[in-house]
Amino acid sequence: MEQPFLHTLRSAAQGQNQPGHTELREALKHLHRLLVDLAADLQLEYIGPLAGLPPAPDKHRLVIRDHTWNVHEHSWGAAICSTQAGANWRADWPLHGASRERQMVIVQALPEFIQGYRLSLEEAGLGQRNSARRIAQIADFLRS
Repeated sequence: MEQPFLHTLRSAAQGQNQPGHTELREALKHLHRLLVDLAADLQLEYIGPLAGLPPAPDKHRLVIRDHTWNVHEHSWGAAICSTQAGANWRADWPLHGASRERQMVIVQALPEFIQGYRLSLEEAGLGQRNSARRIAQIADFLRS
């Protein structure tokens, strides 16, 4: 049985349930923490789907990498990153730090994002690691 926050995210991504803003932000915060742990172990960059708002959906993407949050802090994990030339996938927000409008864009992209990360891990020969197996379980759950 998957954790409750993943049920919340799956239902919202599939349009079955529209959780409140606070519930959705908390679910994204839990996913963020989980991905920090898993990505730190796997250390494989992945450039995921678009996460920008209309009329410029291509201005941001979901990205897993070693993000620099400020001068003194960096960590592996998922973030909403700028696609601007020269930005070098700068992390603009953690998954749970986005606006209400962008939260639904992120949630709807999660199944594709996690599945794409899973495939990248397999292609890199990391698919048998425990962290990669957990990513695969999450991907399967979000797509079920």
